[in-house]
Amino acid sequence: MKFKSDIDKFAKKSEKKVTKVLQAGTLEIFSELIRVSPVGNASLWAKPPRTTDYIGGRFRNNWQTSIGAPSSGFNDSPDANGALSKAMAMSVIPRIDFNDTVWIVNNLPYAIALENGSSTQAPRGIVKLTVKRWNRAVNAAAKKEAKT
Repeated sequence: MKFKSDIDKFAKKSEKKVTKVLQAGTLEIFSELIRVSPVGNASLWAKPPRTTDYIGGRFRNNWQTSIGAPSSGFNDSPDANGALSKAMAMSVIPRIDFNDTVWIVNNLPYAIALENGSSTQAPRGIVKLTVKRWNRAVNAAAKKEAKT
């Protein structure tokens, strides 16, 4: 029975470590998405808005993190810092478990256009560049976790 007990302890410890790596990797990727997301600057647009009260940051503030299924809504509050997105992510990430599917989505209608290079601030996209950093983020988190 000692062998089974040792295996069970090892499995629980491994699950905890994998969970921490997944949480850290998700936080890193989420932070990168916020950082590289363009913030509307009407002075750069070919057709500036007719209104003078435009506020950029709606896209950046619409990143949504969820567990199990993608979020389907969006918010209308522009914030160039992405505070609402960050707050949501910080409430979700600590609840991620090692076997969860984690979703980070932006449901704004123009998200695909931005991803396809419509913004001079992100001409090569946002998600496709950030996804390339996933392995690096996970490896860094795993190395850090291995030291504990």
